[in-house]
Order: sequence, then C-alpha cells, then structure tokens
Amino acid sequence: MPENLTLTIDIAAQPATVFQFLSDPEKFKQWMGPGANVGDGCITVQYPAGETARGTLRESVPGKRIAFGWGYDQGTHGLAPDSTTVVIELEPISIGTRVTLTHYGLDAAQQAEHAKGWKHYLAQLAGAAAGAVFAEALPKSVEAYVAAWNETDLAKRAELLELCWEETGVFRDSMGVAEGRIQLLHYIAGAQQFVPGFRLEASGTPEHCHGHYRFQWLIRLPDGSVMARGTNYGHMAPTGRFQLAIGFGDRA
Repeated sequence: MPENLTLTIDIAAQPATVFQFLSDPEKFKQWMGPGANVGDGCITVQYPAGETARGTLRESVPGKRIAFGWGYDQGTHGLAPDSTTVVIELEPISIGTRVTLTHYGLDAAQQAEHAKGWKHYLAQLAGAAAGAVFAEALPKSVEAYVAAWNETDLAKRAELLELCWEETGVFRDSMGVAEGRIQLLHYIAGAQQFVPGFRLEASGTPEHCHGHYRFQWLIRLPDGSVMARGTNYGHMAPTGRFQLAIGFGDRA
C-alpha cells in the first residue's frame, strides 16, 4: 500500500533564499545537478546514469512551499512520469529555514530507495542556499571583526561589531567568555589593556560550510613579531553576522 516519505533538514538561510533554489532554473541546477530543470510548468532531472525523472509543477507559493509530480521515463523504480507527488515546505526558524520534504505515493521499497536520494539532494540544497548567503557575507564579517579588535575608540569599535556580530553572539577562547555583543565590546578593551599595541590580523582565506565557518588569525606585537597564531570556528546567523566564535590558539 502506498505511503509517504518525509524528511527534514535545517538550513542556514532565510526561506526566501531557499525558495530561490527551488524555483529559479539556474539555482535549481546547483543542487539537483546540471541535467535538472524547473520551469514552463514542469520539473525534469536527468541523472548521470541515464535515468530521467519528470513531473508537472502543481503548486508554487514563494517563500513557503512548492509541489510537483515525480516519476521516471520507462517507469523506472515502478513509477511512471508524474505518478507521485513531492511537496517541499519551508518554515522560518531561528537559524534560518526548516525544510520538510514529503514524497507521497511510495510503497515501502520505493521509500527506502528514494530516502537515500532525497537525503543527498536536501544536503546539496542546504549547502547551496547557505553558500549563497555566506560566500559574500563571511569575508566582510571577518574584516569588520578584525578591525574591531584593533580599534581603541569604544564608539567606533561598537559600530564595527554591529556590522559583524549578532547582539546575542557568544565568544569563547582560553582566556574567557563574552556573552553578547556588549560583553565582547568590553572583552576586547581588556585584551588591549593586557597587551598594549597588539594588532590582530586575518591570515589565509575564510571558509564556510552550511552556515559554519573558520578563519585563521595572528596577533602581532608593536615590534612586528608574532605573539600568537590560531583559528576561529563557529557558526553564523542568517544575517551573515557571527553568532558563535570559538578561538583556538596554535600550540607551540
């Protein structure tokens, strides 16, 4: 007896951004592959092994949901083209979007087969949508963050942190913890008093994955020597600002 397959994934991007990857033909290819197409009232996915999935577009509500038929040419997997229905729903959550995919009309064996494929493609969707947000935002946030650590004027430092740090963002390293943007503002002031004249510098290229990030840094003393090196890890809010930073110093 046909049943339903339901899968969920949380994505570090707003629903409007995620929906673009469900409805825009070029963005659709970024997670479903170069042989995929959405448009003209239908969805087609040509797989590298030669199979072709096909269905009609049945509903599209921007930022909320999309529904389309699903099946295969030559009835592969026992499903004729457009013979089942896939519904993808978007729910806003604190980190971005909860995506729920329900594939209706599958028997137990078909569910097992399609669960593997849909899990893979939902992960691809999550990476593509989050990447669209953070590819541009991360370098800018790192730049503002480094500048804030080097800024001695309290008001100017506050302006820089507002650009890169969530109001409730948390910072942790081996020296202490700052809960929220205001605490980080004063945490930096304490570090500047402890090591007068130091400069924080970013090194290498910042990297991101599914809303998480890492970037390397070094601390340079006034005489130009390097006092310490390390890496910040954490995750970002859908705004592109830091929500969590864990600072690790390299061991000598």
